Amino acid sequence: MAAMGKLLWRMSTGVWLGTLVFFSFVVTQVIFVTVPTEAAARFLRVVFPAYYGVGVIAGIVALLGSLMRMKRQDPGAFRWILGTTGLAWLLVLWARYILSLMNHLPPSSPAFLRLHSESIALNAIVGMLLIGGFVIESWT
Repeated sequence: MAAMGKLLWRMSTGVWLGTLVFFSFVVTQVIFVTVPTEAAARFLRVVFPAYYGVGVIAGIVALLGSLMRMKRQDPGAFRWILGTTGLAWLLVLWARYILSLMNHLPPSSPAFLRLHSESIALNAIVGMLLIGGFVIESWT
Protein backbone atom coordinates (compact mmCIF):
# COMPACT_ATOMS: atom_id res chain seq x y z
CA MET A 1 0.00 0.00 0.00
CA ALA A 2 2.84 2.40 0.81
CA ALA A 3 4.54 1.73 -2.54
CA MET A 4 1.27 2.45 -4.36
CA GLY A 5 0.88 5.66 -2.35
CA LYS A 6 4.39 6.75 -3.30
CA LEU A 7 3.65 6.03 -6.96
CA LEU A 8 0.33 7.92 -6.84
CA TRP A 9 1.97 10.90 -5.15
CA ARG A 10 4.85 11.04 -7.62
CA MET A 11 2.64 10.61 -10.69
CA SER A 12 -0.01 13.11 -9.65
CA THR A 13 2.41 15.80 -8.50
CA GLY A 14 4.51 15.20 -11.63
CA VAL A 15 1.47 15.77 -13.84
CA TRP A 16 0.46 18.76 -11.73
CA LEU A 17 3.90 20.40 -11.81
CA GLY A 18 4.39 19.55 -15.48
CA THR A 19 1.05 21.13 -16.36
CA LEU A 20 1.90 24.23 -14.33
CA VAL A 21 5.31 24.68 -15.96
CA PHE A 22 4.13 23.94 -19.50
CA PHE A 23 1.10 26.19 -19.26
CA SER A 24 2.95 29.05 -17.56
CA PHE A 25 6.07 29.07 -19.70
CA VAL A 26 4.87 27.72 -23.05
CA VAL A 27 1.13 28.08 -23.67
CA THR A 28 0.60 31.57 -22.27
CA GLN A 29 3.80 32.91 -23.82
CA VAL A 30 3.08 31.48 -27.28
CA ILE A 31 -0.57 32.52 -27.31
CA PHE A 32 0.14 36.19 -26.61
CA VAL A 33 2.93 36.33 -29.21
CA THR A 34 0.99 34.63 -32.01
CA VAL A 35 -2.62 35.69 -31.44
CA PRO A 36 -4.15 39.17 -31.01
CA THR A 37 -4.68 40.08 -27.35
CA GLU A 38 -8.49 39.93 -27.44
CA ALA A 39 -8.50 36.46 -29.02
CA ALA A 40 -5.79 35.27 -26.60
CA ALA A 41 -7.84 36.47 -23.64
CA ARG A 42 -10.95 34.65 -24.93
CA PHE A 43 -8.93 31.48 -25.49
CA LEU A 44 -7.39 31.56 -22.02
CA ARG A 45 -10.77 32.15 -20.37
CA VAL A 46 -11.85 28.83 -21.86
CA VAL A 47 -8.63 26.94 -21.08
CA PHE A 48 -7.95 28.15 -17.53
CA PRO A 49 -10.79 26.19 -15.87
CA ALA A 50 -9.34 22.96 -17.30
CA TYR A 51 -5.85 24.00 -16.17
CA TYR A 52 -7.03 24.52 -12.60
CA GLY A 53 -9.12 21.36 -12.84
CA VAL A 54 -5.93 19.37 -13.45
CA GLY A 55 -4.45 20.91 -10.29
CA VAL A 56 -7.54 20.14 -8.22
CA ILE A 57 -7.75 16.51 -9.36
CA ALA A 58 -3.98 15.92 -9.18
CA GLY A 59 -3.97 17.46 -5.70
CA ILE A 60 -6.67 15.09 -4.48
CA VAL A 61 -4.79 12.09 -5.89
CA ALA A 62 -1.52 13.35 -4.37
CA LEU A 63 -3.15 13.80 -0.97
CA LEU A 64 -4.58 10.28 -1.14
CA GLY A 65 -1.18 8.93 -2.18
CA SER A 66 0.57 10.65 0.69
CA LEU A 67 -2.01 9.32 3.17
CA MET A 68 -1.46 5.78 1.82
CA ARG A 69 2.23 6.13 2.77
CA MET A 70 1.53 7.29 6.30
CA LYS A 71 2.57 4.15 8.23
CA ARG A 72 5.88 3.53 6.47
CA GLN A 73 7.17 7.05 6.31
CA ASP A 74 9.25 9.08 8.72
CA PRO A 75 6.65 11.13 10.65
CA GLY A 76 8.48 14.41 10.06
CA ALA A 77 8.83 13.85 6.33
CA PHE A 78 5.22 12.68 6.14
CA ARG A 79 4.01 15.91 7.74
CA TRP A 80 6.09 18.00 5.34
CA ILE A 81 4.91 16.13 2.25
CA LEU A 82 1.29 16.16 3.36
CA GLY A 83 1.60 19.82 4.34
CA THR A 84 3.18 21.00 1.10
CA THR A 85 0.71 18.98 -0.98
CA GLY A 86 -2.28 20.15 1.04
CA LEU A 87 -1.23 23.78 0.96
CA ALA A 88 -0.59 23.62 -2.79
CA TRP A 89 -4.05 22.11 -3.29
CA LEU A 90 -5.71 24.83 -1.19
CA LEU A 91 -3.87 27.52 -3.15
CA VAL A 92 -5.12 26.00 -6.43
CA LEU A 93 -8.66 26.19 -5.09
CA TRP A 94 -8.05 29.83 -4.19
CA ALA A 95 -6.60 30.55 -7.65
CA ARG A 96 -9.62 28.88 -9.24
CA TYR A 97 -11.89 31.15 -7.20
CA ILE A 98 -9.87 34.18 -8.31
CA LEU A 99 -10.33 33.04 -11.91
CA SER A 100 -14.10 33.02 -11.42
CA LEU A 101 -13.89 36.63 -10.25
CA MET A 102 -11.62 37.65 -13.14
CA ASN A 103 -14.00 36.21 -15.73
CA HIS A 104 -16.52 38.94 -14.88
CA LEU A 105 -14.08 41.83 -15.24
CA PRO A 106 -12.69 43.65 -18.26
CA PRO A 107 -9.02 42.69 -18.79
CA SER A 108 -7.82 46.29 -18.52
CA SER A 109 -9.57 47.06 -15.21
CA PRO A 110 -7.47 47.63 -12.08
CA ALA A 111 -9.35 44.85 -10.26
CA PHE A 112 -8.56 42.36 -13.05
CA LEU A 113 -4.89 43.34 -13.06
CA ARG A 114 -4.67 42.96 -9.27
CA LEU A 115 -6.35 39.55 -9.36
CA HIS A 116 -4.13 38.50 -12.27
CA SER A 117 -1.05 39.40 -10.22
CA GLU A 118 -2.42 37.34 -7.32
CA SER A 119 -3.02 34.34 -9.58
CA ILE A 120 0.53 34.53 -10.93
CA ALA A 121 1.89 34.64 -7.38
CA LEU A 122 -0.30 31.71 -6.33
CA ASN A 123 0.87 29.62 -9.29
CA ALA A 124 4.50 30.40 -8.45
CA ILE A 125 3.98 29.39 -4.82
CA VAL A 126 2.23 26.16 -5.85
CA GLY A 127 5.17 25.33 -8.13
CA MET A 128 7.67 25.96 -5.34
CA LEU A 129 5.65 23.86 -2.90
CA LEU A 130 5.51 20.96 -5.36
CA ILE A 131 9.24 21.17 -6.04
CA GLY A 132 9.85 21.29 -2.29
CA GLY A 133 7.64 18.22 -1.88
CA PHE A 134 9.72 16.39 -4.48
CA VAL A 135 12.94 17.29 -2.67
CA ILE A 136 11.59 16.10 0.69
CA GLU A 137 10.06 12.99 -0.88
CA SER A 138 13.35 12.05 -2.53
CA TRP A 139 15.04 11.94 0.89
CA THR A 140 12.52 9.47 2.34
